[in-house]
Amino acid sequence: MSQEQISLLSFANQSQLNIKINELQFSINQTDMKKNSHAHLEYLLAGFVACVNVVGHQVANDLDMDLKSIQIEMKGVLNNQNDRSGFESINLVIKPVTTADLTTLKFWMDEIKERCPIYDNLLNSTPINLVVTKDYTQNVA
Repeated sequence: MSQEQISLLSFANQSQLNIKINELQFSINQTDMKKNSHAHLEYLLAGFVACVNVVGHQVANDLDMDLKSIQIEMKGVLNNQNDRSGFESINLVIKPVTTADLTTLKFWMDEIKERCPIYDNLLNSTPINLVVTKDYTQNVA
């Protein structure tokens, strides 16, 4: 059985990073990113917030839960130790605007945790395979 894949392609020079994912294309100014050393982690958190938002609305729809909007506060606590880079922890506060009771909200939150793929990938170890290849078409002395 073949596995579904998501593919991303990027091209970059010293100042610009261009990313293409299916129908989505965007550019990031690398010069600005170099000024903000946490920008890459901010992009990760932004993707996580977007995923929680979409999954939250999907789950609410599946539960026939009246959900008008969601406010999400997310804070990533940076690891200040030299043993590893990245976050020590990520904290989320989800504030749904809804008439749902507390039991429904608890079930809704548990379903978000179960269905959100970014939550799953951050919580569990996902193998990452990194391969470096050399472009031999360049004339480099």
